[in-house]
Amino acid sequence: MNLKGIGRKSRTAVSLILAMVLVVSMIASGKVTNAKAATTITSMGYYSANDGPIINAGVTGGAGFCYPIFNGDSSIKYEQVADDLKAYVKTFSDNDWVDIDNNAASGWIYDSNFGQFWDGPGGYWFTVDETIQVRLQSKSNPSVYLDYTINYSEPVRNSYVISADGSTTLTAGDTGAIGLILPYIDGGRPVKSELDNFVYELKVNGQWVAMNEFTVTGFTYQANGYKKNSAANQWGYWVDGIYGLWFQPIQEDMSFRVGYPLDGEKGGDIGNNYVEYTFIGNPDAPRPDPADYEDIEIGTVDNYDLDGWNLIWNDEFDGNALDTSK
Repeated sequence: MNLKGIGRKSRTAVSLILAMVLVVSMIASGKVTNAKAATTITSMGYYSANDGPIINAGVTGGAGFCYPIFNGDSSIKYEQVADDLKAYVKTFSDNDWVDIDNNAASGWIYDSNFGQFWDGPGGYWFTVDETIQVRLQSKSNPSVYLDYTINYSEPVRNSYVISADGSTTLTAGDTGAIGLILPYIDGGRPVKSELDNFVYELKVNGQWVAMNEFTVTGFTYQANGYKKNSAANQWGYWVDGIYGLWFQPIQEDMSFRVGYPLDGEKGGDIGNNYVEYTFIGNPDAPRPDPADYEDIEIGTVDNYDLDGWNLIWNDEFDGNALDTSK
């Protein structure tokens, strides 16, 4: 086929069509095949002793297990049996198993409190605040299933005195980011139900000010991580098996403290139950310039000219006809 007589856009479109035709032809001829054929589940076994039947959740409620060994063959991958596998959950107060696949009304929301991981053999992960049971079951053979128990328990505190994990002097990195691990409570890691009891304060002009007073501290809370297009000082929680706080960008030295009520109740008296931190800022840390995100003038249909710009290429049409000379 001679493509010299048509423009660049048309040549690109023709090339894409030819490529698609080639792929379809290869599939039809059997040169492209699915290397792993789908199969039904006839049996399941725990992947290892650490992957069931009993799994203990961490302090953040996180737990997970690898996919079972299907049909007694460790070479069978999840993708081969995915269409024949269902996942159910129930608590010990429930009578019935709850289907959690595409069932947000159940309270189980994918990529929120449960999901799948793909490292190694892959598997399921869950974030829980109570003990639950999980059942993986074959659709085609309902008598074939595997049950898991994910245990979760709240810690018993003898006191609510907090103490630091590691150094209390923290230095901002190249991006101006600082991270700290939340203090121990009575020597143990804090759990999710205790997070709301913490008090966070920044020293401003010699006075301790609550972090949520943005107009005074200059910090905005971000629940979904650092916003790289914002010029504001930002902070929030991070979760990685334990709980902590992040701050960015820290360009100057600051004093920050974490407090916890002595009676363990939100709003209770804190007294001297604080851990104080010193932030060493990085004055060279980048901070976005809001001007970089202002609207860009792009001209109009009737006038493509922009002051200070040279128009190099517009299109390949002369009116509503293709100009093949371009």
